[in-house]
Amino acid sequence: MPELPDVEVFRRFFEKKGKGKTIEAVEVRSEAVLGDVEPAELENALRGQRFTSSVRHGKHLIIGTSGNNWLAVHFGMTGFFDYTESSAVEEGHPRVIFFFRDGSGLIYDCQRKLGEINLVQNPDSWVKEKGLGPDALSGFDRETFGKVFSGSRAMVKSTFMDQGKIAGVGNVYSDEILYHAGIHPRVKASDLTERRIDDLYEKTRVVLKEAIDKEVDPEKLPEDYLLTHRSPGSNCPKCGGEIEKVKVSGRSAYFCPNCQPEER
Repeated sequence: MPELPDVEVFRRFFEKKGKGKTIEAVEVRSEAVLGDVEPAELENALRGQRFTSSVRHGKHLIIGTSGNNWLAVHFGMTGFFDYTESSAVEEGHPRVIFFFRDGSGLIYDCQRKLGEINLVQNPDSWVKEKGLGPDALSGFDRETFGKVFSGSRAMVKSTFMDQGKIAGVGNVYSDEILYHAGIHPRVKASDLTERRIDDLYEKTRVVLKEAIDKEVDPEKLPEDYLLTHRSPGSNCPKCGGEIEKVKVSGRSAYFCPNCQPEER
């Protein structure tokens, strides 16, 4: 599933390809990706409007228009944006296409149809209604970040993945952050010392920013990143030991038992 770094890359793609353009038509090819909005309602709200801005909150992208509506986009498991300069879009899995007056178009591609597009009136109110916590990259200072973990009774990986506590971090990047912080995924969040929370806060920001800077391309990430080694039996890029997998709240967690001992 696209996580915070992926959605930030999608946002930057939108800024280059969609921002400032006037919408001529909206073609909905699959109503399965629409939330509480009908195809005609979506087109009527957006036709003739310009895309003016974009903000990201966790795994969600919220796009401003020159009208009274915002477009809330979630990418599900397989979603992303694409771009076309043709009215004939056949390749991939285009579910919604925003055609612009200049003849180009922004494509919402979502193979498994698990994403969602909605119209919203107020981004801040919508975030609250969704029950989302602060954005993992821009919504925390050290103090508020520490309170999330010190006040949690769950394991540290589960706490990281709770979107009501921290918005944007999922299965992949929770593993990556914990790996760089040297923290076992099953450690109880409230057992972390202040020093460990300091380091976790720093590593969260470093890892997320690095992934964004490298456009979430695993091959561009530094050699000591776990992402290309997330399979049992792979070698740890730091110590050469064997990567292991455990279940944490029903999700698979990959870690190095040497670099991330359960008791430390």
